[in-house]
Amino acid sequence: GMGSARNYVNVLSSHVVVACPGGAGTVSEVALALKHERPVVLLDFDLRATFPAYTASGQLQWAQTPEAAVKAIHSRLPNIPADE
Repeated sequence: GMGSARNYVNVLSSHVVVACPGGAGTVSEVALALKHERPVVLLDFDLRATFPAYTASGQLQWAQTPEAAVKAIHSRLPNIPADE
């Protein structure tokens, strides 16, 4: 299989990464996204205490609902109309 390469493809081809509850693999994808300066929205998956500097900078955002996650995504991508 692709192994870790899949994580790089997913993260580096994304404008915003959305992470849902998961395990160590999900946390490593979040870390990879943050390392490569991709905004991350955590959907009901709270890692803010794990990455406090990114939380403080706004690169890492937490959303409790899918609707809140969509709003967070649109706040990071202002050139995309909210109804798309």
